[in-house]
This record gives sequence, C-alpha cells and structure tokens, in this order.
Amino acid sequence: MKNFITIILLSGLVYTTQAQQKVHQNLHKSVHDNGTTMQVNISGTTGKKSVYYNQSYNIKGWTQSQKDALLKRIADSLQIQDPPPPPQPPVPPTRPGVNAEAKNAHINSSINDDGAVMSLDFSGTSKNKTFSYSRTFNVKGMSKQQKAALIKHVTDSLGISEQVKISGQ
Repeated sequence: MKNFITIILLSGLVYTTQAQQKVHQNLHKSVHDNGTTMQVNISGTTGKKSVYYNQSYNIKGWTQSQKDALLKRIADSLQIQDPPPPPQPPVPPTRPGVNAEAKNAHINSSINDDGAVMSLDFSGTSKNKTFSYSRTFNVKGMSKQQKAALIKHVTDSLGISEQVKISGQ
C-alpha cells in the first residue's frame, strides 16, 4: 500500500510539472536583417508577463548560425519559446516546367523612385506565408545598377525575387 501511495504522489508531481511548463503566449516577432544590422522586435504576452524587446545588433560578417544563436539567446533571456512549426500541407503534383511556388504566390509590389528617394512596397503571400514590407531608401547619387542591386537584395531577403520582375533589368 505504501508503494501504491508513493506511485500516485510521484505521478501527480510529474503531471503538475508538465502542466506548469505549458505557457500561453501571444507574441509578435519581427526580425529585419540587412546584412549589416539586425533589428529584433518582440512584443506581447507570455503567461501573465508582458514582453517588449526592441534592439539592433551589428552583425556585419556574421554567419547564419551565429545570427540564429543570437536569436535563441534573446528568446531564452526573455523566457519565451518558439512554437513547433505547423505541419506542411501536401504539395500537389505539377506539370514539368511549372514553378509551383510562383503559381501559389500572390504579390503586390510598388517601386517609386524620384531620383532622391526610392520607396519599396511589397505585400502578399509567397510559400504559404503572408508578408508585408514597406521601406524608403535615400538613393540620391546611386546608379541604376546600384538601385537594381538594392531592389534585388530586398526581394531576395523576402524570398520573392523569382516572382517579382523589375522593369529595366
């Protein structure tokens, strides 16, 4: 009987520990990496605690694994957990020569360049993810090639360079 009570108490302790580890999180995370600086914004609630984090880091010359390690350290210090990724839906077969990602992409783009300032606006769905990007750049004195390289860098970082065609390139 003594062993039975011990087993019941231990299983109750394990159950209580597991229940305490499940914390409800409602967080908005934003990471912007331009190759030189990385801006990390995290806000919301985790459990009963409010979280607000907004920092920039000089990451020039860093590898992707170093950047990922930094983001993990930030999450650990804030005591937040990344949810497990949702399962990927099955991909239907496509005809040869048809890019399935481009077929499922819906992208709105706007590029306005007045010679001094260039505004880039991209929004839509690509690779089953919704995104929105809007930024203004000082391009005074930049050549067409430099501007095209800037646009390419932005579309590459958003993962939409295959879906967005820039006139003049």
